Amino acid sequence: MIWHEHCLGNTISKITAPLRLWEAAKGLVQIDKNTLTLPVMLDDRLDGYVFHGHGRLILDMIIETEQGAIGRPIEERIDQPFIMLGDTETVQSSLVPPSPEDFSALGYVKPQEFADKAEDLLSNFHGKSLRIGDCRFSQFEDGVVFAFQKEAFKFNILLAKREKIVYKTRGTVFVLNGEKAVLKSSDGLVCISNGRSFIVRQ
Repeated sequence: MIWHEHCLGNTISKITAPLRLWEAAKGLVQIDKNTLTLPVMLDDRLDGYVFHGHGRLILDMIIETEQGAIGRPIEERIDQPFIMLGDTETVQSSLVPPSPEDFSALGYVKPQEFADKAEDLLSNFHGKSLRIGDCRFSQFEDGVVFAFQKEAFKFNILLAKREKIVYKTRGTVFVLNGEKAVLKSSDGLVCISNGRSFIVRQ
């Protein structure tokens, strides 16, 4: 799926209280109170948000194998703007108009500066396919997609639908679907299915 149809809405809001955008046994994405938001539209329909504030990403990428646990958990602070597509109902009930202090707390002199940064972020994301191995966004239609920009045109991508997870960074791919899991990193490749594992070390 290509994202050329997405565009930003016009109404800047903020989050009234800490909010978990996604939560499962293996992780969560949470944003703090006063995080700024702009809606992302798809064919005149609300499809997600650009956020800027503070928050955290937690993801347990440990796979249990016959040879022991392989992988690691991650916990990262989220301090830069990021995109979320899907599950807009979680956010809509927590929005109110921001104050000038909300913008200045994040380094913006005026609201348009946030809008410009959000536009740049979405523009960088445009035209990118979210195919990750054999997992496409269409498999996550009722879930959420998070795009965290780490450098120009480079995104860490999290796709989540309940306990089904795909997480991709520049050097790591983690896929979890029930009893099946795959972890590919600089250390090698680990696959597990129904209790049986396959390990290739670098």
